[in-house]
Amino acid sequence: MRWISLFLLLFASLICHETDNEDQLYLSLNIADGERLELSNGSTYEIAPADRIYSAYWVTPFPIMLSESGDPEYPVKIINMNTGTFVRGKQIVTSEMLEEERQKRLESEKRERTKPRATEIPETKSQEQPKSKTSLKHSQFHSKATSAILKQHHINL
Repeated sequence: MRWISLFLLLFASLICHETDNEDQLYLSLNIADGERLELSNGSTYEIAPADRIYSAYWVTPFPIMLSESGDPEYPVKIINMNTGTFVRGKQIVTSEMLEEERQKRLESEKRERTKPRATEIPETKSQEQPKSKTSLKHSQFHSKATSAILKQHHINL
């Protein structure tokens, strides 16, 4: 039995290399005896219970094609291009897909936080510049002159 599986795997591998195409989808992983199928593009499909009898025996990798099934509960028809058999499935979100979405959202939020907002006024240094030595002398002179005038008029502060 083991040599049959190995032979089928090698045969499917040869067929995949002959029809190698970037757009061609392949069955990458058969999970839980055909309960779920993972495709070469990373998408995962839950298979209709009535069709699992077929998908349980699908040995990876082999080319597949997707089309509409007409079943509202399992809307995708997954066709085995080697045998022509098909199963109905629905795309499901895996934990890896959820993690990837979470990472994208976090990166987006981080970019938004670091981007300056149009309503924010950038912080600038105080407009008041330190006084030079000459301006200090001027202010001290004016202060003394003001004090002298006030004393002449007998006004105390």
